[in-house]
Amino acid sequence: MPSTNRKFTIDAPQLVSGRLRARDSVFTSLMWLLYAYLWLPMISLGAWLLGIDFAYEVMVRAGGADGLMRILAWYGIAALFIIVMVTGWSAVQRFRFRGKDRRGMIPMVSDEVLQASSALAADEFALLRSGQSLRVVIDDDGQLLGVEPASGAKAA
Repeated sequence: MPSTNRKFTIDAPQLVSGRLRARDSVFTSLMWLLYAYLWLPMISLGAWLLGIDFAYEVMVRAGGADGLMRILAWYGIAALFIIVMVTGWSAVQRFRFRGKDRRGMIPMVSDEVLQASSALAADEFALLRSGQSLRVVIDDDGQLLGVEPASGAKAA
């Protein structure tokens, strides 16, 4: 007799709360950091065998870390300046246009106007509107000259 004790996996991430997803992401990141930390001696050995200890000499013994810290400080100042400028600009724009909807509807162009603006016959225009796979013929100036079904496509 078959066992009725079956385990199912339900894949429905949209049903998991944001709090649970955040907790799982933090936990996963911590586990990856622990995993990388455990591999650190092997990575150091490989780097030493490849002669990458030069970076240690430059950064620690020759004082290159101070230069790096100065560069990172200027980078932080520049990033903070950019954040302040963009946030300020956004706040000004939000204040200027609060409660105003300046977007207007673009009037729809009728099929008659579209057909009149092209050199297409009524049957070609209907074929163009059918959404089939088509071959479009244009002249050197980019004007639409004709439409026909693409090779292998059925006509509507």
